[in-house]
Amino acid sequence: GTTNFAHGYPSFAVSVGVLFRGRPAAAAV
Repeated sequence: GTTNFAHGYPSFAVSVGVLFRGRPAAAAV
């Protein structure tokens, strides 16, 4: 998700429905 990408997390391209600090940050790749 773009949120993880903006924060520099390496999982931005592989995460689906990732939780960022307990909140949904990305719903799809």
